[in-house]
Amino acid sequence: MPRILRCSVTALAVAVVVTGCVFDATEGKETGAAGEKGNAAVSVPRPSVDLTLPLDEYDLTPTQLPVVRRARFMLVNKCMKTFGLSVEVPPTEPITYPKNGNYLGWLGELQVEKYGYAGRPGAWEEAVVASDGVYSVTVTDDQYRVLDGKVRKFHGKTVPVGGCGGSVEAVLAGKGPVRSWYSFEEGRVGTFAADAADRAYKDSRMRDAERVWSGCMKRAGFDYATPSDAQGDPRWASTAKEESPGPRGTPAEIAVATADHRCRLETDYYGARRTANADAQRKIMAEHSAFLEELKKLNQTHLENAAKVLAGDIKSPW
Repeated sequence: MPRILRCSVTALAVAVVVTGCVFDATEGKETGAAGEKGNAAVSVPRPSVDLTLPLDEYDLTPTQLPVVRRARFMLVNKCMKTFGLSVEVPPTEPITYPKNGNYLGWLGELQVEKYGYAGRPGAWEEAVVASDGVYSVTVTDDQYRVLDGKVRKFHGKTVPVGGCGGSVEAVLAGKGPVRSWYSFEEGRVGTFAADAADRAYKDSRMRDAERVWSGCMKRAGFDYATPSDAQGDPRWASTAKEESPGPRGTPAEIAVATADHRCRLETDYYGARRTANADAQRKIMAEHSAFLEELKKLNQTHLENAAKVLAGDIKSPW
């Protein structure tokens, strides 16, 4: 039976589907959103500036993550090779999709004027990887047992504590035996971001932003109370009663999606969501400041040791 495990980007950073299993690796302006008319021109948000959020400080950058990923899987396969096994290596090129695109409702990467909300091919998959580093890698039951240390011996050879994944984590973290490749502490950052997004959605300022956005849409000829209503229109989106959505990329969907993105820009809806998310994240950061500072140190240790592994300055134990 398929089993889905989750791990953070700086842990093993992939989703593993084991065949019989998936091994998973995951301030805008306060003014303007509720302006008098809500239609003042705003600049298009740029991923490197406008779409960043405070918690980004406690994660590796899109260019740093591939360094850790390359080192991690190089070591994983060295370990697995001693048992006559290997695992597929996920892509190691940097992800260009904005990390916080989903949290901010960003439609700018989807090419909605051509594809509607369905987005260009592969866009939504990129969005998932950008936000939590999830890749899917298929492994067999035997590979999973050795990778995660579910057996003490494999074909007569002793499996290290925590499996090959845990042993690699110990090398990159610069500490003793690790019983699992999955780091709960690292994964909590994603939980913090999700909690902040939930708080942001409930922020009263978002109701103001939605009203201004709705007015813009009405002027464009569309009657929706919120962006979610437009994106979730049953003419193209699946509902609780329907397992599959209607036809995608229809002229009607493209027209609504194009107007939606334009109104999110013109009313600074994106900026309002960013402000609400940023404020919520700062509150969570204040509540967990000590933990987050330790995590920042761990990320830096991973990055430094990964670079040393790739340069041959740290020798693997296999």
